[in-house]
Amino acid sequence: MRSFSHQDVRAGLPWPYLIDALRKAFAEGCEQPERQHFDVGTPAVVGNLLIMPAWQRGSHVGVKLVTVFPENSQFGLPAVASTYTLFDGQTGSVLAQIDGGELTARRTAAASVLAASFLARRESRTLLVLGTGRVSRMLAEAYCATFPIEVVIFWGRSFDKTSRTAMDLKALAPRVEATADLAAALARADMVTSATLSKDPIIPGRFLRDGTHVDWVGGFRPDMRRAGRSCGRRRAGWQRSRSQRIAAFIDRVDGSGRRKTGRMNWSPPHPPSSHASWLESALAFGLRRDHKHEQKDRSQCKPTR
Repeated sequence: MRSFSHQDVRAGLPWPYLIDALRKAFAEGCEQPERQHFDVGTPAVVGNLLIMPAWQRGSHVGVKLVTVFPENSQFGLPAVASTYTLFDGQTGSVLAQIDGGELTARRTAAASVLAASFLARRESRTLLVLGTGRVSRMLAEAYCATFPIEVVIFWGRSFDKTSRTAMDLKALAPRVEATADLAAALARADMVTSATLSKDPIIPGRFLRDGTHVDWVGGFRPDMRRAGRSCGRRRAGWQRSRSQRIAAFIDRVDGSGRRKTGRMNWSPPHPPSSHASWLESALAFGLRRDHKHEQKDRSQCKPTR
């Protein structure tokens, strides 16, 4: 059995290779039961446990275990922790134990950018990132690796933390900045990506320009919201990057928890039948394969821009 640290995952899954692997995995599909979600918190602490299995018969079986404790930021800890186990589909043997946090963050960001490659304007130059956590940083990296981004704007609830994030990622684009003025940033953006666990809308649609691409990442409960109701009335390109689907539906939730779902004016090249756990299985196998054949030239795997 191989063990892969977060450094191994990061080095083994560069953005062009990863996005192309996701494109192929969505086309292939898999078997995946509904993920299991358990409340493991206390009256004082919110805690969630997610169990996500998926498999291709005779090929590979993968299971991801995730904990989500949204209040961890007050202790200086990440809100999400996870591990991923990959099994052989023929024998059931354990093939790899993989750092789930890095794998999930990179897969999440890459899936968003893959959808954006179909939905967003190719000439988009200004990216607004809402949030300052690991996934937000990954989203900024993945978008800048795929689109000709010239300006990256970070916004977060803590301006000090937002400023540090912008400074850490200043090499991403010719101009990287932090802002406390969300309305002004929304008005400038060609693309908006949000990775928060917010329960309250933080994207007021009235400030968006027509044609702005918006995706929001990380919501796994009906009470989690990022976009205000006015967003749906704007002529913007919408993408919700949840683990169950890739940009095939708009899934809006109002304050009462009732879901309002409407189809987007877009047809993906393949049905969105494959889910996040299978994507991670495919990536995990690719990661293991690449380490096994480290000397092989992987340039042929990279998609053309």
